[in-house]
Amino acid sequence: MRPSVPFVVASLVTGASQARAQDAVTAALCPAIDFAGFSTGAGLARVEEKLRWDAARRSYLIQGPELAQRFLYPDTTRTFAQLKSDPIHVYELPVDRTITVLDQDVCRPKIEISGRCEIAAVPGGASQPAFVFTAEYQDDCEQKPVEVAVRVERLTIGTRTGIQFSFFNAFRQIYDSGMDVYDGENVVNPGYRLK
Repeated sequence: MRPSVPFVVASLVTGASQARAQDAVTAALCPAIDFAGFSTGAGLARVEEKLRWDAARRSYLIQGPELAQRFLYPDTTRTFAQLKSDPIHVYELPVDRTITVLDQDVCRPKIEISGRCEIAAVPGGASQPAFVFTAEYQDDCEQKPVEVAVRVERLTIGTRTGIQFSFFNAFRQIYDSGMDVYDGENVVNPGYRLK
């Protein structure tokens, strides 16, 4: 028995409105990042480093080897060696979806990467939207499971803007260290911020 036309239309409308509601929630929780900095490559050549939110794709787009390294080079179509040698490649980190990255290196033959957005409650500071990147893999060299979690938020200090990385401490169950990188500046930070 086939469903009636009104039922099918109602299901399509309901599905579309649920998708719009999910998009609105994602847009409210995901920080609208449009970061541009640089790093130095071979021969001290200046390499662009970018991170931006693409609302239409519900993804963060990353370009530049230093930023890509923070997110374990999330690309399923090319090898780790190819990605490390291509400073202009653009990586996509989708929100609320999982990427499986295979055959990246001998210690990490398979990495499960996911991203979500949430409101980050910061002790002593205002809560704000944050992107949380998570990677899980079996470290075959050390024979142990590994989970990496990085929280990314927009950063404003006086007139300087940028992004703040916070790294999850599984032992203490908090984000307790991080890096601040500023628009127009070198993203290679000589030290970490401890909370």
